[in-house]
Amino acid sequence: MKKILASAAFLCSLTGVGYAQPISASFLDRYNNSFDYSDLISRAVDNPEAGGYFYAHKVLSECKMASSLFNFWKEKSKNSANAARDSALNLISARCVNIPAERLSDDYLSKLYVEGTSGRDPLFVASKSYSNSMPALKSGNVSQARRSEAISAALQVKDPLVVQDLGLRLVVNKDPDSGRTTFRAHGQDIPLNSKVDVGLATFLVPCEMGLNCDAKDFAVTLPCASQGICDINRHEAVKRMAVESGKDYEGITKLAKLIADSLKDQSKSAPALD
Repeated sequence: MKKILASAAFLCSLTGVGYAQPISASFLDRYNNSFDYSDLISRAVDNPEAGGYFYAHKVLSECKMASSLFNFWKEKSKNSANAARDSALNLISARCVNIPAERLSDDYLSKLYVEGTSGRDPLFVASKSYSNSMPALKSGNVSQARRSEAISAALQVKDPLVVQDLGLRLVVNKDPDSGRTTFRAHGQDIPLNSKVDVGLATFLVPCEMGLNCDAKDFAVTLPCASQGICDINRHEAVKRMAVESGKDYEGITKLAKLIADSLKDQSKSAPALD
């Protein structure tokens, strides 16, 4: 309990005046730019107080999933003559090949999660509101309090991968009077069937907060390696999906920037999420 309270107090201090970068900035930089994740993992597991367990868990989960399917993807790509797909497969292999197998085990991943969420890792503590909100979202009981938890967590750590995990929980809202579920952003209720696809907008928010969303982004690399659907960056992927579904791409990017700007604000509120 003392550890949890200490981490909570630490998180609250992060929203103070003068805080410009997430405490996880060094891990984010390595996540963005590394072609071999083994060094990131080694540093991360020794620094849970800077979000290391969260980043290690994120990277190891990606590599575990990719390694289990890599040979299948490689076989599928043999006759595709798709240079971008080959590059994506090579990048995934290079990033994960030097990580010891024991660190990809379910037991090791579980240990990182349990110790991180118990108070050792402030990013895991913040992202816990994500899992805590799951039952409410599944049942349709999306209260303002639940949404506030997600917004508060994102404001506290300002890390793009935490924001990515929180996703739609930052904007989903249930009107207490009508009981209608909508998305709430920039002082407006956005209908679920709006031309501005809020799901795609929240997918872009991490890109506005420091996540490298070019072709090295796992969310871009994965569909390229696994299915041959290769975009040059996350924005191009969103544009493609928006066009395919008849959504307003310009409106999506504008909303993403509004949400991100609110979360980067030094104040303790998120006006674009009100």
